[in-house]
Amino acid sequence: MEDKVFNDPVHGQIKIPALCIRIIDTPQFQRLRRIQQLGGVSYVYYGATHTRFEHSIGVCHLAGTLLEHLRKEQGLEIDENDILCVQVAGLCHDLGHGPFSHLWDKNILKELGQSDLKHEDLSVKMFSRLVDTNELRSEFKRHLNLSDDAKLEVELTFIRELIKGVKNKNGAWEMKGRGKKKAFLYDIISNKENGIDVDKWDYFARDCYYLGVKSSFDHLRLMNSARVLKVTAESLGEICHISYRDKAAMEIYGLFYTRNLLHQKAYQHKTVKAVERMFSDIILLVKELLTFQGQNDVKKNLIDVMGDLDLTAYELLDDTVISRIKQMDPKSYSEEEQKTALIRAQDLIKRLEKREIYRCFPSAPIDAEKDLKLATLKDEFLTHFVESGLKKGDFDFDIVTYDYGMKNENPVDKVYFYEKFNPDFPKKIPKDQVSMMLPDTFSERRLLVFLKKLLNSKEEIGDFKRKFEAFCKTSFTSCHESQACTCKMAPPAEESDVGPIA
Repeated sequence: MEDKVFNDPVHGQIKIPALCIRIIDTPQFQRLRRIQQLGGVSYVYYGATHTRFEHSIGVCHLAGTLLEHLRKEQGLEIDENDILCVQVAGLCHDLGHGPFSHLWDKNILKELGQSDLKHEDLSVKMFSRLVDTNELRSEFKRHLNLSDDAKLEVELTFIRELIKGVKNKNGAWEMKGRGKKKAFLYDIISNKENGIDVDKWDYFARDCYYLGVKSSFDHLRLMNSARVLKVTAESLGEICHISYRDKAAMEIYGLFYTRNLLHQKAYQHKTVKAVERMFSDIILLVKELLTFQGQNDVKKNLIDVMGDLDLTAYELLDDTVISRIKQMDPKSYSEEEQKTALIRAQDLIKRLEKREIYRCFPSAPIDAEKDLKLATLKDEFLTHFVESGLKKGDFDFDIVTYDYGMKNENPVDKVYFYEKFNPDFPKKIPKDQVSMMLPDTFSERRLLVFLKKLLNSKEEIGDFKRKFEAFCKTSFTSCHESQACTCKMAPPAEESDVGPIA
């Protein structure tokens, strides 16, 4: 098998290595065709139906392009195996995503009692499964020019580490795939130090393209200023990291601003959150009824699939799960409770198809220090509806956080820069030396309320919204009184309560 050239809608003509082609042509990777990159976002931006499949290929391409740039510009000791392993990791970094991408690990896994399980962990396990079930060890040996299994295991370990993006925590270099001299390789796919990696570069460009949103961030410009420098890291001593030209500091702030903007305008848009809450409710209603053929041909429901972490069954989980639920027959279940659960799930699917989406109302930003317990808030909110008959199941709460990727920290504080005439000496640039107009706060939260009950009149909807506003003013009094906080109710949204295209 030879390298292939693809025509990517975002990056143009790209060459993909033969080993990566072999990985692409496996059931585990082809599954990504059936998982949309942005979950429920296409219900608001109808063009955003791209999948994890093309994103993963794009990350593979950018990883190779960045490494070729670093090798050419600095003459670094980056060998062909380094490049190929990083490209394979870029290709496989999203293998573990479940239906509707981040909805799966943020919402559904939590409800299935697997809140500690992240898609990166699942991606590592799925990569190992891909290699073994498709008998690719000999292919890896051939393309990496390896003579024995021990050397192959080092390279496979390196790829797994790149996918997971492990951060050293114990004051010593813990990576097994590469030593400290090549620590910069761990900055490329999943950068846990400052968040600048080719994964973001691809999804910013690709998501904006399919969303129809203009992005001012130019990943190629940033890539061209990338340079590997030795820095003195806390407890690790001298270590190599990717640094950027000092004049690119504003570009990097632009990267994180773009991230925040995409979360506010698309990924966590209130209607998207409402759609995804409906997806969650649909799947969780039938979590005991949905079955998948697992290991040794044993049928397992959703709870057991994730509890046992049965990857044979997990491979069958993708966005088509909603269609499967729609086709299930309530008459085939003897227990009334099961029938009722399935009918309720199918009714929610019908509501989605008729765009009878949950109403969602956001609060204005809430003080980051405010302790929010959703169960307590629900009980308190219910007291506003004593006479209306509203029940707990008729609404739900969620908290959304918008940030620059590192909670309330400024990620640019963790980036190293260099000067044009002093290119081998890393430095950090304080925010006020970049611009006096940059933010002082890098995180905010909002409380969302979902009105699940289908209300037909604008008066009822308006009454619900007004009571939510009154509840917020009462519950977040200390935040309102703080002069440092701008937590006042946002202006009323237009009555359509939908996104840009609805």
